[in-house]
This record gives sequence, C-alpha cells and structure tokens, in this order.
Amino acid sequence: MSKSLFWIGEAQKERSHASDWVKLWSCVECFFVFGEEKVTERNSQGLASILVFGGYVHDQFSDYNDLKTKIKKFYGLRSKIVHHAEYTQIDETLLEELSFMVTWLIITMVSLLDRGYTMLSDIQEQAERLDKIQN
Repeated sequence: MSKSLFWIGEAQKERSHASDWVKLWSCVECFFVFGEEKVTERNSQGLASILVFGGYVHDQFSDYNDLKTKIKKFYGLRSKIVHHAEYTQIDETLLEELSFMVTWLIITMVSLLDRGYTMLSDIQEQAERLDKIQN
C-alpha cells in the first residue's frame, strides 16, 4: 500500500502528462504485478475487478468487459511512453480518467484491507475468479 501511495503522490507533482501517466501506472502495478508475465492482463483484470466488484458502486465502472478493454488500451499508451518515448498522446481528459480510476482503486484497496484481505495474492486470486465468471 505504501508504494502505491508514494507513486500517486509523485504523480500529483508532475507537470508532464506522460510522466504523470507512467507514475499512475506504477501505482496500479504495486497491486497487481507479480513477476514479468502477463503484466497487461493482470493489471486489467485486477483494476477492472476492483472498480466493478470492490464493494463501491459507480456508474462509470459498471460494465466489466468494456472497462477491462479500456484499461488495456490505457496500459498500451503507458507502454508507448516507456518503450517508444511517445509522450504527446496523453491529454488532460485521459489523465483525469486514469487518475480517477487509480484514486478509486486505492480507496477500495484500503477498504479490502479493513475487511480482512491482507495478502495481494488473495486479491489477485479473486480478480482472476471474477474475470473467468465475466468471460
């Protein structure tokens, strides 16, 4: 949890949309990336599961499959920044949307901790289970 708070804090200081975008994704990766395999899938499963099924209702996050597709697209933009030095494709609207998702993620993760989830692997297991149900 503390690493994710560090990254969201760092993102808030940024003046560059591209750097902000990468730091917000670093926050997400603190929760869902274990190792180097299936990074995009784990991030999209985890974030979509938390936003749709995490216990808080938000109209913007009601369709799991649409949200998961959007998250993969957003992660693809992150990869373009990091791996191809493309930094102009992130506008303020996209940045606000991802910031909202990441903030909602952190709030929900704190509530899951309060409800007894103490291991990220348990949350990942539930995300994978929920993903299978949706597909």
